[in-house]
Amino acid sequence: MRTLGHVVADRAAHDARSELIKLMREQTSNGAVISGPIGSAKTALLADVLGGEFEGAVHLLCSPILGENVFGALSPLLIDFEAQLSEISVLRYLTHRFAPTSGGSKPLVVVEEAHFLDVASAFVLSQLALAGSIRLVLLAVGQGHTEPVVASTELGARLGRISLAALSLHEVADFARQLLGGPPTSATTHSIAAACAGNPLLVSAFLRSACEQEILIESKGWYILTQSHVDNDLHLSTAVSEIQKRLNVADAKALEVLALGGAEEVSVLEEVSGADIGRLLGTGLVKYVAESRVEIAAPLYAQILRDLVPPGRSAQLWGHVSKLTPAYGSLPHSLLWACESGDSVSTERFIDAISKANDGLDFLNAWRLCQLTGALETNSDIAMHGAKAMLGLKRFQSVAGIVDRALHQCDDLRLLREFKSLRATALWHGGDTDDEIGALLQDWKVRTELIQSKDASADIAEVALNRRAIEVLELWVDLAARQDPRAILAKAQRFAASSEYGSLEYLICRDISSGIMMTLGRFVEAADTALESLKSIPSGSVNEYIAGYQVISTALRALFAVGDYAKIRALAVSHEPESPELHLIWSGTLHFWAAFSAVQEGRWKLAGKLLEEARAELAVHDPDRFFVLAEALHDYELSESSRDPACDDRGFRDNPTNRGYMGLENSDATLLAAAYRSLSRGLENTGYLQNLIEKAHVENRFHTEQQLLILLWKSASGPSKNNEGTARLQELCAPGVGRRNGALAAAVSTTASTDTTTLVNAAEELFSSGETGLGTELLAVSLQNLEGTKSERLRGVVLRKLDSWIKELGGKAWGNLAEVLNERVLTNREKEIISLVGQGLSNKEIARELVVSQRTVEGHLYRVFAKLGISGREELDGQL
Repeated sequence: MRTLGHVVADRAAHDARSELIKLMREQTSNGAVISGPIGSAKTALLADVLGGEFEGAVHLLCSPILGENVFGALSPLLIDFEAQLSEISVLRYLTHRFAPTSGGSKPLVVVEEAHFLDVASAFVLSQLALAGSIRLVLLAVGQGHTEPVVASTELGARLGRISLAALSLHEVADFARQLLGGPPTSATTHSIAAACAGNPLLVSAFLRSACEQEILIESKGWYILTQSHVDNDLHLSTAVSEIQKRLNVADAKALEVLALGGAEEVSVLEEVSGADIGRLLGTGLVKYVAESRVEIAAPLYAQILRDLVPPGRSAQLWGHVSKLTPAYGSLPHSLLWACESGDSVSTERFIDAISKANDGLDFLNAWRLCQLTGALETNSDIAMHGAKAMLGLKRFQSVAGIVDRALHQCDDLRLLREFKSLRATALWHGGDTDDEIGALLQDWKVRTELIQSKDASADIAEVALNRRAIEVLELWVDLAARQDPRAILAKAQRFAASSEYGSLEYLICRDISSGIMMTLGRFVEAADTALESLKSIPSGSVNEYIAGYQVISTALRALFAVGDYAKIRALAVSHEPESPELHLIWSGTLHFWAAFSAVQEGRWKLAGKLLEEARAELAVHDPDRFFVLAEALHDYELSESSRDPACDDRGFRDNPTNRGYMGLENSDATLLAAAYRSLSRGLENTGYLQNLIEKAHVENRFHTEQQLLILLWKSASGPSKNNEGTARLQELCAPGVGRRNGALAAAVSTTASTDTTTLVNAAEELFSSGETGLGTELLAVSLQNLEGTKSERLRGVVLRKLDSWIKELGGKAWGNLAEVLNERVLTNREKEIISLVGQGLSNKEIARELVVSQRTVEGHLYRVFAKLGISGREELDGQL
């Protein structure tokens, strides 16, 4: 790991540096106030700008204690002062002390922690600066001007102002890169920024701790978090302790209260601690979460500080807070605080707090509260919440244990339904076998019937709800067993229609419907269904945590099948989850689909960048087992960009561990990986592709069959030259069914055409419909019909269009397109003639200038016009 220095990555930070340089170099400048949150690298910025001058400056360090004393800040300069202390006498003394030598510059005085500056020192320093005896720099935490002493000094000394902010995402990424020696993935950067609220001191400690705890690892040149939670250790506790020491007693106490109890009313916090909330907000350590409530801005800070508060002090603070608010303790953290302080807590308050913790995805504290109740095995509601917490923590075996114990003597149909649903969800997420899910459903049926038979007054509605839940889950079993897809689809659609919009049952049924539509080749309908499901999931909700990944995964797969590549790239950005843990898990898949889409579009620069990050992420978090396909696409991207086939022989073997979400093996990824790997090695073996296509067809993997057929169609010598499988491809790309429009189906029908206009029109339709990669390749194929001098001008027009399309896609030609575009390269003589035309010379004058015949000049211009696809001299402007 590297030693951290001052980070200037974001434009705002760069502008602050430029401003400070300009301010400090002005001859008339008296100095500056540099303000910002705690840890915002104010000292580092000043040292970076001033260099050696900073080392030679007079440094004064203020503190809460010194701030309470007259001339406390100036005390290091007054050791030899013998006169009676007064503002006038101290001012005279320091004016003499700071008198510049002949030809020397004004001394620089740097006051750190200037928000603790005492009034007397502030007056003297401002007068010295105003008189030109010194240049004064105040380094203040917060907004600076909110502190009266700093504000009056700034105004009195006529100082400039530089305001810094917490680190932006770009700066966090740059900070991490400097420390680690390599870039963090975007999801890792988001997780770090969210945990630390952009505080550089916390970011630095987080990175060091995560590396030592081996949860921040290197993967293919990138650094990625394996989990978002980091345990308390020396690095983190030291960083938090140092920040606490820089606060006055009241502010430090307020932060302790917030760390122990979570969000708090401003009025209560001010009364308990005596803190100035406005000043605390300026430090960047707290933020508003409601109109009158604040909390610690960095979750990591709250986590560490909670552990640093001694038990005795914690109990003392709880006593103060609980007296002010007798009903205090409905939030998870405050209830934990109450329990730890020895308060008696009712079961109702426990259940309320645990429910809030689960709903807020705070599963760890929900589980801690469940354990504190001591009623996990005796209270069904607490057991239910405990199982939900374990599900959120992905401890699926623990879910099974809690459910089995709770159902041992259960005769309540509502509890039976909820517990069995939780157990089924745990099996679903854990990738357990169909036999286990089948056994669970069978036991569920038996128990339902048994309870109903024992109690004639059993709630009929609850019996119906149990049976319905069983039927919904049986859909998954039938789907995995590849039962009649149309029958499953009809049942799933019927259940979805009668489910509450956005409920888990609704999402399951809609996702099953989308999946079956994909197997039936109804890609457009599948995409629309999946997108509607996605809209129904609130960001940050429990349903997003449980089913969000599956729903967005299906949506991305369906959108890819319909060729809506731009929508995929937009979704990959707009649907990044708020939860850092989910973001880490989803990110590789989101980047993968965005990269795969960019490959199809011919946006090879973008594809290369996205694939690099996706491969690194999928090597760590790969719910759908896309890593093997991402590696194959990476090799294919290299071969298409450099024309050098990949030499890494990884091979593709059936691997029983290649099981994706819900334990399903990702055969689609394996088939596509095999195809792209063969193409990246330059193996134009249509027989091999045909075998893969046949396998996809037999297994009803029609979206994969479609993609393989597209590869076959274009693989030999360009799209129009390979007519094998075109009828099937047209069927899978039928407008309104397989694609939203008929551009691809129409282009496939041009297979046997040798008419340039037909091919160009088909290419333009593809390009405008979003199939930009195929459109560009088909346009290049049309050039094969334009050989000879008679077609020279038209060939130039097509080449011009081809060049403009490639530039629109990022400017990186692929395959043989770079070779094709070489035809547009001008010779030195042609460039010279264009330059002379640009100067207004006629052909005759150019001939005289170059000492050649006029006919030679005209011949050169004719070839230039043909190469560039233009019709005359007036279009030459800007062509060099």
